[in-house]
Amino acid sequence: MTEFRFSRTLDRLGINYNTQGLIYFLCVNARRLPEQDKAVLNMCLEVAGEDYQALYKFLTDSSVNHVYIQMQYGLHPKRLFNLKREFYKRFRYNNSL
Repeated sequence: MTEFRFSRTLDRLGINYNTQGLIYFLCVNARRLPEQDKAVLNMCLEVAGEDYQALYKFLTDSSVNHVYIQMQYGLHPKRLFNLKREFYKRFRYNNSL
């Protein structure tokens, strides 16, 4: 099971601890909130293109880790983390999630 972890890489991009936590918990709980879930899914589509399902599962399902996602969807490890970083960066400017 994955849990919230502070990322120094995201912090260097100006996404502080509180914002990272907010994004993480909004995504993990998105499936309970239909509007939130739709917003997360749409942003995954925008950010990841054809890999949107992998990013969506990675962000919203806390019971799986990155290795499982990479193997299930055939993604390079850097690709998944680059998608996550881009999602977090865009979230900062799109607080309608």
